[in-house]
Amino acid sequence: MDSISVIPLIITALLLYISVGAVRRLYFSRISHVPGPKLAALTYLYQRYWDVWPCSGQFMFHTIELHKRYGPIVRVGPDEVHIDDASFYSECYPSSIIRRRDKSPLQFGWYQGTGEFSDGSSFSTLANQLHRSRRAGIAPFFSKQMVRDLEPRVKDKVLRLRAALLRHSKAIHKEEQLVDMNNAMSALTMDVISEYAFGRSIGALDRPDLAKPYNDALRESMKIHPFGRAFPALARNLIYLPQWITNHSPLLVASEGFQNIVKDLSTKAFADAHNTDTRGKRTVLHSILQSPEVPESEKTFPRINAEGVILFGAGTETTGRTLAITILHILADPSIHARLLEELRPLIPSYQAPLPPVSQLEALPFLTAVINEGLRMGHGACGRLSRIAPDENLVFPNGLKGPVIIPAGTTFSQSSYLIHTNQEIYPDPFNFRPERFLSSENATDAENEAVNRAKANLVPFGRGTRACVGLNLAYSELYLPWLQ
Repeated sequence: MDSISVIPLIITALLLYISVGAVRRLYFSRISHVPGPKLAALTYLYQRYWDVWPCSGQFMFHTIELHKRYGPIVRVGPDEVHIDDASFYSECYPSSIIRRRDKSPLQFGWYQGTGEFSDGSSFSTLANQLHRSRRAGIAPFFSKQMVRDLEPRVKDKVLRLRAALLRHSKAIHKEEQLVDMNNAMSALTMDVISEYAFGRSIGALDRPDLAKPYNDALRESMKIHPFGRAFPALARNLIYLPQWITNHSPLLVASEGFQNIVKDLSTKAFADAHNTDTRGKRTVLHSILQSPEVPESEKTFPRINAEGVILFGAGTETTGRTLAITILHILADPSIHARLLEELRPLIPSYQAPLPPVSQLEALPFLTAVINEGLRMGHGACGRLSRIAPDENLVFPNGLKGPVIIPAGTTFSQSSYLIHTNQEIYPDPFNFRPERFLSSENATDAENEAVNRAKANLVPFGRGTRACVGLNLAYSELYLPWLQ
């Protein structure tokens, strides 16, 4: 048999293999009973189309249309479903440590083992048990009591923010330009988290540009993750290319720039922690390195740096963006602005008055409602939070044709964006309405129920055993800046 006659056999075998695989995925998969687009059931390229090219970053918004067509549970991949049902959120992300939830390698697996980005951090750890032990090393430093003990650090940064805004407003007024509040608020959160985690502030608030290049590098570096999820093998290999090649990619340059910023902070913190003069220093990374309960294998520099990448990135961007969004809506609505000032003035009657403690501010109902509404419209981590239940089949009770079984090991997710814009929970969801979180003395039972439902479904920090570990620090940063 010559080589020419073999080619048709190879092609036939290949087509047969593809056909059998397609039939298996469409009709014999463990989630073939879940409704959804046939193309999504066949290949993850369906997601790549909406998330990478040509519709960059649009898959989450596309799921809205999928749910309108197929119902509250939709098959969005060969072995992945997406859910839009707030009543099922706690089932997806339970608080019980008995009910294991691993992170899905479909979303978080592409950089595992590379030693790059946040590989090795508690956030990026896939297995539930290892995540618990790693989180235990940093969680005490983010407890409510610890955050209150270290509240003066946040207050100091808030006062520096006030001084920075005054400097910039004078300079910009002469040039008739605008203040970039998104960058200014990120400068605040960047300085807070860098001192809190690494023991030294990055000094963003003292820089004339408010560390805009750092913020730009952080935001641009995040764009590599959708590409990595879409083409994991290619993305992993790109990491190891020579620098003279990666310098031609703005995405890789931004990613490397951000990682170098964090690596410099981690290197200094790592050296400090092994210096007898800095023993007992109260920062997150120092606490990990000096804790007798953390095994030595978890105290290596790559591990510490990985935690630093996550702490710096998450601690800067999400809270900074929420502050900027909230400021925008306060200034855009004179009635909200006036009511907020009226509530705050008794606590800080003059420019020279000291900042009150966060515990006092948390008792202010309208300020708390404004912050909650800012968190709702900021969404936190608004993308799909993909999980796997390795030990149990989940039963989704609200399928269009009755209960739907999600087999153990299947990737499933929900999105805070869809919950926070659900019109049944948050009427008029795209308008800033703090009163949706306020109960009045004369409120009806129905009105009180609506307020309680709004509060119960606010999930900017996620929920369950993998909820954001830094939420107490984030709230401290969200309450204090309004007193400037």
